[in-house]
Amino acid sequence: MPRVSLRRILALGLLLGACPVLAQQLVIGSGSQLSLGDATLQAGCADLRVDGIVNIAAGSLLGAGDVRVDGVLEGGSGTLALSGDLAAPGLVPQSGTVRIASGCASAGSTLTGEHLFNRLSVENTTAYALVLPSGTTQTINTGLVLQGGVERLVMRSTTPGAVSLLLLLSGGSQSIARVDAIDVGAPEPGQYLAEVDPASIDSIDRGNTPRFLGVMGSDTPVPLPTLNGFWLGVLVLLVGVPAVRSLRSRAVT
Repeated sequence: MPRVSLRRILALGLLLGACPVLAQQLVIGSGSQLSLGDATLQAGCADLRVDGIVNIAAGSLLGAGDVRVDGVLEGGSGTLALSGDLAAPGLVPQSGTVRIASGCASAGSTLTGEHLFNRLSVENTTAYALVLPSGTTQTINTGLVLQGGVERLVMRSTTPGAVSLLLLLSGGSQSIARVDAIDVGAPEPGQYLAEVDPASIDSIDRGNTPRFLGVMGSDTPVPLPTLNGFWLGVLVLLVGVPAVRSLRSRAVT
């Protein structure tokens, strides 16, 4: 199986950074494999496609646009940073970090399918939306960061009204602030996410966010108000008098 020269990849990364219009995609083809070791590869806002094998190891793969992994992407202990869409069924998280952040003129990131992350960080400095696939669960092992900047981090589902789930395993850390969410929740047995008054973390809960944003139990049904004695008597009369008249009418006939 041929190996891609890291020197050539780094040179290509420099080219992508200098000429983003000319080079739009960095491809690790089927049958190729790349290990970063402890190196840093700058993708220069180009899309990354992995059909072969990439091992981030202790390095960093930064500045990617969209990332698609149909081969294998091993997270190692390093960092994968992107600002576009993510479709990575071949992601093997190991002890690495996936960082999704605003940049490269991207307005947001849409995830396709289910993923397993070791640590997931989503942050924005400009207007940015994280769109999660409805009816799926994104699982995070050790740490979750959801952090808005000047603009809140907008969180939505691909299908309005259908919940997308973020499962942070027990023992994992969470840091959540300045988010604007609807149709995003957290399933059991994972952690309740941001179990506080949303206003206390400068966030907006727009509804349909089970076990996310708010104090646990606050989303229980609100009981109907009870009637005092006077209005209860009125209700009895309204219901009872017609019934009595009906019975009398039947008795006469």
